[in-house]
Amino acid sequence: MSYESVLPGTEVHAGSSIADQQRDQDLIHCMNAVLGGDYTISPAGGDQVSQTLATLIDHLRDRTLGDLDDVVDLSIKSNETGIYSANVQMHLREIDQRTQQIASAAEEMSASVKEIKRNSDGIVNEVGDAYSVAQSGEAAVGNTVASMDTIAERVDSTLSKLRAFTGFTKKISAIAEDIKSIAFQTNLLSLNASVEAARAGEAGAGFNVVANEVRLLSSRTSDATRQIEQLLHELQDEMSGVAQQIDASTLAINEGQSSAREAGHLMSDIRNSIDQVNQISTQIASTLTQQDVAAQDVAAGIADIASHTSQNVSEIDHVLDTMDEVDGLISGRINVMAGYEVPGKVVKLAKSDHVIWKRRLTNMVAGREGLNASELSSHHTCRLGRWYTSVNASVYQSHPSFMKLAIPHKQVHEGGIQAVELYNRGRVKEAMQRIERVEAASVEVLELLTDLEEVDR
Repeated sequence: MSYESVLPGTEVHAGSSIADQQRDQDLIHCMNAVLGGDYTISPAGGDQVSQTLATLIDHLRDRTLGDLDDVVDLSIKSNETGIYSANVQMHLREIDQRTQQIASAAEEMSASVKEIKRNSDGIVNEVGDAYSVAQSGEAAVGNTVASMDTIAERVDSTLSKLRAFTGFTKKISAIAEDIKSIAFQTNLLSLNASVEAARAGEAGAGFNVVANEVRLLSSRTSDATRQIEQLLHELQDEMSGVAQQIDASTLAINEGQSSAREAGHLMSDIRNSIDQVNQISTQIASTLTQQDVAAQDVAAGIADIASHTSQNVSEIDHVLDTMDEVDGLISGRINVMAGYEVPGKVVKLAKSDHVIWKRRLTNMVAGREGLNASELSSHHTCRLGRWYTSVNASVYQSHPSFMKLAIPHKQVHEGGIQAVELYNRGRVKEAMQRIERVEAASVEVLELLTDLEEVDR
């Protein structure tokens, strides 16, 4: 579209002067350039119309520059916010994953505490039963000790009586010896009486009969005494064996008493130990009851945190989706503004391109965008790279920031491409390390571009 087609009736007339024709041609050229979005042009004439058009072009250029600055700043801030939000989302996703794991672990911990508490309650019951058994055992051992003491007393009493009886048998044996001796003497006397009766003849016949009877009685007494002695010897032998058995029994009883008393002490120790275990188990059970409540509270709290974290992730997703829509509108506006020719346009747009490049990398590791290294531009083919290699204005080439720009700009693109390659190979951690290096170089690029914005002002 030309100025002539927009403003009919403004064509150059043949009757006009050459200067007027040249001025009109210049004005028409400038107006057509402005209609095409070129605000770098300026009318050559010094007349009022040319000066007014120059003022209008300056005004349009300044307004366009202001609009471009605003939309680029908005793009930078929006994309920086998007990068921050994507990083927050990425960390929230990791937190969400870890929180879900912690919530699951907390549920398992709560279940484990319940199981431990159930086992602890069982232990308390078992320990209580063991304590009752230990008490019964201690009482039984005490009864055994008392019974063995009674048996020992009775055995001692029996042994004492047996020894006394042995003394009686010895006395009986001594008496039997006396009877035997008397019988022997009586027998001798009866023999002497028989001899004397035989000497006396008829007169001693009756006495002889008595002497014979006395001798027979003495003989029978002597036989009975020998039988008594034999019985006494046998009885003493039996009683000696019984005494030995009683002595052995006494020894065994004494050992049994000692063992029973030791068992009693041990049972008492066991009862005391079980009592201590019972007290500790009761304390553990009480603590586990409190722990069970605490574990349930912790599990519920972590589950609530996990729920809120998941909700935050969803809300961040919604924010990022909304920001993507906003960025789409901003990108559309930038594309429109890119059609205008104003001083320093490429530098300004390069700042926006640069931040968008960083955001795409961040979106990639956040799982919001897929990138292929082969599809990404190098530092030569991007908008800034093409401008950098083609600019021939000495005002730029001699600028210190322009001379420093190549190295960090190259680092940004190469680091970003390496990050994409690493991420697509599943080496996410290394990809994120590359993006951190990109961020450091990116800060330097933005600072240098900001310095270069001052060149055309």
